[in-house]
Amino acid sequence: MSAATTHLMDGATGKMLSARIETKLSLADLLDAESEWTPWRFGMIKRLNAVGIPQDQWPEHWHWNWVHKLLAKGTLDIGGPLSPYRLMGVACADQWQV
Repeated sequence: MSAATTHLMDGATGKMLSARIETKLSLADLLDAESEWTPWRFGMIKRLNAVGIPQDQWPEHWHWNWVHKLLAKGTLDIGGPLSPYRLMGVACADQWQV
């Protein structure tokens, strides 16, 4: 991985927190991020649906699943010299951010 430091604002407290921008995610990092956020993302989709919010008003990124995108292309190769993909992520307090 290759990282740069940054800061994120905690929406609940307004405090600035140290974070890192990972510019070369590995497949393991991608799988960690998806496993952390998929249950949360599905829960939010379930709640939006339950209260009748139309899908065209949902945040666009909620349908993204990079593992599925890679598998649909027939590869799990990310970031290699011949890979068409380069993934980045932001982590704060050892948790990937959406």
